Amino acid sequence: MAFIGGIILLVVSLFGGYKFMHGNLTALWQPFEIAMIVGSAVGAFIIANPRHIIKAVYGNIVTFISPKKYEPVDPLEVLGLMYMLLESLKNDGAQALSKHINAPKQSEFFKQYPAILADICLTNFIIDYFRIISTGKMSTKDIAALIDIEIESRLQELSMPAAALNKIADYLPGFGILSAILGIVTAMGSLGGDPQVLGQQVAAALVGTFIGLLLSYGIIGPLSSALAYRALEEIKLFDACKATLIATVSGIPPKLAIEFGRKTLFSTDRPSFKRVQKLTQVSVS
Repeated sequence: MAFIGGIILLVVSLFGGYKFMHGNLTALWQPFEIAMIVGSAVGAFIIANPRHIIKAVYGNIVTFISPKKYEPVDPLEVLGLMYMLLESLKNDGAQALSKHINAPKQSEFFKQYPAILADICLTNFIIDYFRIISTGKMSTKDIAALIDIEIESRLQELSMPAAALNKIADYLPGFGILSAILGIVTAMGSLGGDPQVLGQQVAAALVGTFIGLLLSYGIIGPLSSALAYRALEEIKLFDACKATLIATVSGIPPKLAIEFGRKTLFSTDRPSFKRVQKLTQVSVS
């Protein structure tokens, strides 16, 4: 809803102010200018990006327009699942743990956290590294290095939609100028004719520049920034898992290990110490 509210405020501020300055709103409605700019931007976007990036951008935009389709994973749930798995490994051994990491959809631990199960990348990340640490065949340094490589790769992947949109935001003012030039070319054909018609054609051409700037700085650019922030928030869940796992292989017990994970989270998303302590009192048997 924040995204929709921001768009409404943007539109009301710009067009409302223009109207109070005795501007003619109908003069800003130039469907052919809009079609040229938007069509050119979409075409450039398709040319510049592979199919999976196009699909990712579309999916992210849909979640902003319809927030109900986006359910972020609660960091507290991640810590809760990690604690359960660590306690199982500590108390029951690797063999007991294997039933949870080999078939997460059938695991009573994972079933308690459907949002994590729905996030395939996060689920695979967790089970892969529990497999590794349960073998005990890799050093702490090697595990940390391997996790860093995967987190960096995942961050790059999550950042690609934002980068793709940011490029389009950079292109839009140029497309606005191009449409304005074409409008001026059309207006030049009316020289010597009715001055009112010439004025309308020049005004229409200038609206093209306005539309390009509006879409770039008012909608696509901010949307790109929002996607980038979302990517950082999501990668923090992976960082929390990493910190918890590294603490575990360093010999720190589960109750303290998840505290390492908690501390890696942004302060706005970080659950309180008391909530995490309460979480560790849940039986994993």
